[in-house]
Amino acid sequence: MPPVVPDITLRSDLGVPLSPTQVDDNFSGIVDFLQALLDDGGFTGRGIDSMGVVGDQLSVTLDDATVLGPFTLPKAFFNPRGDWATSTSYAVQDCVVSTDSATLGHGYACILAHTSGTFATDLAANKWVKIVSRGSTGAQGVQGPTGAQGAQGPTGVGLQGPTGSIGAQGPTGVGLQGPTGAQGAQGATGSPYSPRVVNVIPSGAVARVDWSITDIARIVLTDSSTSFIFSGAVDGQKCLLQSIQGTGGNKTISIPTGVVFGSDLASLPTLSTGASKRDNLGFFFHAPGGVYDFVAYSGGYST
Repeated sequence: MPPVVPDITLRSDLGVPLSPTQVDDNFSGIVDFLQALLDDGGFTGRGIDSMGVVGDQLSVTLDDATVLGPFTLPKAFFNPRGDWATSTSYAVQDCVVSTDSATLGHGYACILAHTSGTFATDLAANKWVKIVSRGSTGAQGVQGPTGAQGAQGPTGVGLQGPTGSIGAQGPTGVGLQGPTGAQGAQGATGSPYSPRVVNVIPSGAVARVDWSITDIARIVLTDSSTSFIFSGAVDGQKCLLQSIQGTGGNKTISIPTGVVFGSDLASLPTLSTGASKRDNLGFFFHAPGGVYDFVAYSGGYST
C-alpha cells in the first residue's frame, strides 16, 4: 500500500501565524511521508537526488532531473520592539536589541511571555533567545575630502594671561591736576568661561590629541593598549585627559615621552579596569621645557 499523504496545516487556512507545535507537526508529517515512501521503494523508477531551500521555498530534485515544487515552508513572524526596556510586557516572537552592558547590541527573540525586570536575569531564566549577534567594529575608513570653509564664528573669550612684570617707574611729571571727570557707564557683563571638550576617536591603537582645539579630551578605550600623542598646547595650558574603559574593560594606556612626573606623582597610576569606568588625568604644559607636567589623577568613576 502506498504511503498516505500527510495533512499539512497552512497559515492561509488559519488566518494567523502557525504555532511552534503546528510547524513541528508539518515537518514531522513530511519526514514520515518521505521515509515511508523510501521504505515502500520510493517513486517508481526514480528517487530523490537532492533538496534545496531558497528563502521559504523548498524544491525536490529527482534522480531523473524532475523538479518537484517549489513548496512554501511555514515560518514564524517576528514583532520588532526596538531597544529592550525594563518594566515592559513582552509577548512570544517580540524582538529587541539588548541594552545590557554584557550583551549590548545583540538581537533577541522572546520565547516566554513576561514583564521585564533586568535583562540579564530574564535571559538566564530562558525568556529570550539570541537570534542576531552584533558585528565587530569595522576598520576606520579613509579620510574624506576637506569640506568648504564655514563662516567665521564669534570671537571666543580666552583666559586672561599672567600679569607682566612691573616696569621701572618713570620720572614724575610736572603739571596742574585737572578736575575729576564724570564716572563712565558700567560696561557689559563678560561671557563666562566655557572649557572646550572634544571626543577623541583612536586610529587603531593610537590616539592623537590636539590641545590647540580642546581643554578636555575624552576617549573610550577600545584597544587592549592605546598610545597617546600630544600636540598644540600653549604655555600654562591646563589639559585634562578623560579615559573611559570600553567593552570588557582591562584596557591600558601609554603616555607620550613629553610627559614628566614630579615627586608627588612619580609615575602613572593604574587605571580602573571595570567596563565603563572613568579616570581623569591632569597635565600642565610647560613651554620652556616643551613638556607636560603630570599634576593630577582621580579615577573609578561610573559613566
